[in-house]
Amino acid sequence: MYEVNINRVVVSGYLTRDPQLYTLPGGEVVCNLRVACNTTNHRVTQDGCKDKVNYFDIKVYGADAENIGHCAHKGNAVMVEGRLDWREWETIEGRQAQSVCILAEALEPLEAVSKDHDVLDVDWDALLASMNVISG
Repeated sequence: MYEVNINRVVVSGYLTRDPQLYTLPGGEVVCNLRVACNTTNHRVTQDGCKDKVNYFDIKVYGADAENIGHCAHKGNAVMVEGRLDWREWETIEGRQAQSVCILAEALEPLEAVSKDHDVLDVDWDALLASMNVISG
């Protein structure tokens, strides 16, 4: 009997805020991102089909974290490939807490247009040159 474990995630959407960079006590750099991704509800109701927005927390580590932290901005469209990471801890009040995030292993910028139809300002060339990028 074979045991199969697959933990792969691909998400594309828009950054909901500017990247948040910080350094761990051991010196490793971490970048937190949040991506909004619409899912269409295909069940027909009186109001028709509606989009539901899903928000995904993303963590990027190391040199890639520094690069994305300095190059990307709120509103940029990205595709993230990685794996799910589940954490559990006890709060200061003694309650159990948990969260799930995506640990990014690759990130690809997608062409994004702002509300005034101008291409959003991001130095993607610098970002692409410094990161592990999914090739299309």
